[in-house]
Amino acid sequence: MRKALARIAEEESRARKYLNEESSEKVRLVCNEVLISNHQERLQVECEPMLKEDRIEDLKCMYTLLNRINDGIKFMLVALEQHIIDVGLEVIKAGSEGGEFMPKTKTQVKDAMQTEAADVYVEKLMKVYTQFRDIVDNAFGTNPYFVAALDKAYRVVVNENCVAKERSRSPELIARYSDIVLKKGNKHLDDAEIEAKLSDCILLFKYLNDRDVFRRYYSSTLTKRLLCGTSISDDAERSMIAKLKEVCGFEYVTKIQRMFNDIQLSDGVVEKFKEHLVATQNKFPIDMTAFVLTNGSWPFTGRRSTYKLPKELVPLKTVFEEFYVNHYNGRRLTWMYHLSQADVKMTYTKKKYEFQCNNYQLAVLLLFNEAGKWTLSDIRQQTALDDVEAQRTTMSLCEYKILRRVKEEEGDAFVLNENYVNKRIRFKVTSTMFAETKSENDATRKSISEDRKFFLQAVIVRIMKTRQRISFQELIQEVIAQSQARFQPNVRMIKECVETLVEKEYMARTEGGESYEYRA
Repeated sequence: MRKALARIAEEESRARKYLNEESSEKVRLVCNEVLISNHQERLQVECEPMLKEDRIEDLKCMYTLLNRINDGIKFMLVALEQHIIDVGLEVIKAGSEGGEFMPKTKTQVKDAMQTEAADVYVEKLMKVYTQFRDIVDNAFGTNPYFVAALDKAYRVVVNENCVAKERSRSPELIARYSDIVLKKGNKHLDDAEIEAKLSDCILLFKYLNDRDVFRRYYSSTLTKRLLCGTSISDDAERSMIAKLKEVCGFEYVTKIQRMFNDIQLSDGVVEKFKEHLVATQNKFPIDMTAFVLTNGSWPFTGRRSTYKLPKELVPLKTVFEEFYVNHYNGRRLTWMYHLSQADVKMTYTKKKYEFQCNNYQLAVLLLFNEAGKWTLSDIRQQTALDDVEAQRTTMSLCEYKILRRVKEEEGDAFVLNENYVNKRIRFKVTSTMFAETKSENDATRKSISEDRKFFLQAVIVRIMKTRQRISFQELIQEVIAQSQARFQPNVRMIKECVETLVEKEYMARTEGGESYEYRA
């Protein structure tokens, strides 16, 4: 190939010196036929091995030759696309079979899909993309056709690998990767590195088909960062939102931006409440910070609980409710106890410890201010927690050795571990307060499905209102085109939405049954 390029360069140089333009063109065509077209089949056979062996210089020579003839690079495009798919799918398959994307500890099993899996998954996807982007840039001169082939193949790798096929896990893992980057604890990363990792996340996001699933998981992880105060910085969070907005538009990030606004407004409410306590000379032995959030903007699944707030917290809660109702008439507060946290001090041990726990754990611990031993049935009665939550709460405290379980004839009883020792003076008792249960996870996915149906119905009505009359095939194509920025709808779901709108008399079939017309 290098000799062929050299001969072509020599012939073209001589033609420019000694021949007119018309004759030079004839020389060029003859050279292309003799040195390229006549050997095209042989070049085609060599293309795949070159790709497998990353022979960039050889690929560059082949591309330079074949790009001189009509449709010369066509088979290279096909070979590149298939090779990217094969390599990408194999990389993820190997990681999956090696257990790299599965939980490795009990805590990880409870938390479903953990950060290690997300980190490895994104790292492998980015490695595949970087490898072939380098080939496209260095071997094919960033030719738009090769860039398009890379995009098409990489979309398959991201959305159809063995991990992604399992209940749309690709959007979930990419969302969790963004959580790793945006969460406190990345002290080893400077601002430039954080920005680079967010850019990687957005690059993968652009190839996702189910962007609405990504938004649901991203909103969930953002909720934890905002309410637990674990966000690395507001600037980084806003940078990520700006990138999402650039890709999908303002509507996509509307609720996410409302979450930020809620936090800012909530800070103002808490500040006014503290001023109110000072003005009314109300003093309490504990401090409270409340997050007043807008219903509908946050991805809460509305977990129902019969939980009874500890009597130590009731007076402060009552004063806050009275203050809020007086200052914000017409609004109603719904307390999300399962999302609340508390800072607790141990005063019964030799060394004084402080730790953070959830509200359910706090309710159980406060019982031991009244008595040294409590049975599980007594704990359920006093806290009004259901059987599963009471068992989970007490066992989490036993796992951290704050409580000890005592076997008795009447059943399990719990006592304080008075010999408690910890290397850390301050620590956190982890819990499942933010983790979705299986039923909640199923409810989340059902909610995504319902949201998609409402979105498709709105798109169909908008199209019908504009076109007034349209064939079914044209309607399908337009709906898919307008929905791709959010998710990839299937024809079956579109048909169901059309039938629903026909029943609601937003549209009707024509006499032939092949078209639909809009009815205002």
